Amino acid sequence: MANRRMFAKTIVESDDFLDMGATARLLYYDLGVQADDDGFVQPKRIMRMTGSSTDDLKVLITKGFLIPMDDKVLVVRDWLINNEIRRDRYKETVFQDHKKALRVTKGNQYTLGTTTGTTFGSYSIEENRIEKNRREEDRLEEKSMDRKKELLKQLDDFKDKF
Repeated sequence: MANRRMFAKTIVESDDFLDMGATARLLYYDLGVQADDDGFVQPKRIMRMTGSSTDDLKVLITKGFLIPMDDKVLVVRDWLINNEIRRDRYKETVFQDHKKALRVTKGNQYTLGTTTGTTFGSYSIEENRIEKNRREEDRLEEKSMDRKKELLKQLDDFKDKF
């Protein structure tokens, strides 16, 4: 399991997140830090360590920040937005059955298998990130080509003046 965890500002600065009480927000951070490399976590020990209540946990689940897999395991919905773990440091979760029940949305969030998305059974997180990076590179290359065309047109217009 990685020793470093991150939290995306788009998540922790959202109105939904900031509307929660301080103890629920603290619990989210602690669950995120303690989660395994796929975002799965068992909350009881962490709740005892932080002094959080079951109400804090219920708020996080109700607001959609956590997905309950069963009575003992949760997954952080925005795990893939918050964290990118290098392949050589990644350690797969022990909760394989729960992982197979999840899908990854186009917004890179976990969701239960009832909606469309990509399963983990045939598609790894790393492949998802590679595809995302590839699309970004294609977009940047296309933007660069458009800029080159624009500059060549300006150069032609400039030559025509003289």
